[in-house]
Amino acid sequence: MRIRRCAAWALVCLACAFPLTPAGHQDAVRAVAFSPTGNRLASGGADGVVKIWDPATGAEIRTLTGHSDEVLAVAFSSDGRGLASGGMEGNVKLWEASTGTEARTLSGHTGPVTAVAFSPDGSWLVSASWDGTIRLWETASGRELRTLSQHGNSVQSVAISPDGSSLASGSWDRTAKLWYAATGREWRSFAGHTGPVSAVAFSPDGRRLVTGSWDHTVRIWDTANGQELRTLSGHTDAVQAVAVSPGGEVAASGGADGVVKLWELARSRELRTLRGHRGPVNAVAFSPSGRWIATGGYDTTIKIWETATGRELRTLGP
Repeated sequence: MRIRRCAAWALVCLACAFPLTPAGHQDAVRAVAFSPTGNRLASGGADGVVKIWDPATGAEIRTLTGHSDEVLAVAFSSDGRGLASGGMEGNVKLWEASTGTEARTLSGHTGPVTAVAFSPDGSWLVSASWDGTIRLWETASGRELRTLSQHGNSVQSVAISPDGSSLASGSWDRTAKLWYAATGREWRSFAGHTGPVSAVAFSPDGRRLVTGSWDHTVRIWDTANGQELRTLSGHTDAVQAVAVSPGGEVAASGGADGVVKLWELARSRELRTLRGHRGPVNAVAFSPSGRWIATGGYDTTIKIWETATGRELRTLGP
C-alpha cells in the first residue's frame, strides 16, 4: 500500500513540474496557413497562441506563446523558415518556424492586426489593422517602410500579388483597394459590396481579385480595369474568408453560416458545400499542391478537406 501511495505522489509531482499543454486551441480558430511545402500548417487562435501542425497526420508539433491577446492572422514566408502572426493587442510577431523561437515584435499599429502576408521573396511583409492602416515592414530588421492610410475605416484583410508588385486590401468602408507595393500609392478601388469587405485573395496570375463580404457574397474583379466580373451568391451569412487554389480554377469561401463553399471560377458556379464545422468558419487556405483545404472555425477546430471530393479527411483540435 505504501509503495502504491509513493508512486501516486510521484506522478502528481511530475504533473506539477511538467504540466501538459492542452491539445488543440481552447477558443475559436481565427487563422490558418500552409507552409510552402505543405508539410506544416500554422493556426492562430482566440486563446492567444499560434500552433504548428502536421496536416497529413493531424499531430500538433508545437505551441508558440508571446501574444497577450487573440491571434487574428498567420502567414509563412516563401522559404518556410519564417512565420508571422498578428494579434488583437496590435503587434506583429516574427518567429522561426522550425523552432518556434520569437525573432522580433513589430510595433506601430494602434489597433488589432487583422492580416499579415510576406512578399514573394520574403524581404518584406505587410500587415493590416483596425486602426485603418496597412503597414509594410522590412523582414530582416523589423523597420517600418511605409504606412498606407487611404481606407476610411478598419482594414480587415490584405494580400500580396504573386509578382509582389501590388497589394490588395479589404475594409469596413465596403471597398477593396489595390496599391503599388514600391510606393504605397493607391491605384484602384473596387466598389460594389454592400457590406464590409472581410477577405481578399489574388488569382495565381494576378489578373483576378476575389473578395468576400458581410453582404453574403463573393465577388470576382478584373485587376487591370477594376470591372466586376461576377457575383457568387450562396452563403446565408457573412463571408469571412476566401482563398484561390494554386491552379486558379477553384475559389473557397468560409462563412458565418458555418459552411465552406467551393466555386468554379471559369463558369462562376458553385461546385460543392463542405459541412462539418459547428459554428462560423473564420479561415480557409489551400495547400500548395491544391489537394487539400484547411479551415478554421469558432468551434475551436481545424478541418482538412479533400478539394476534389469535398470529403473531410481529419479534424485538428479537441
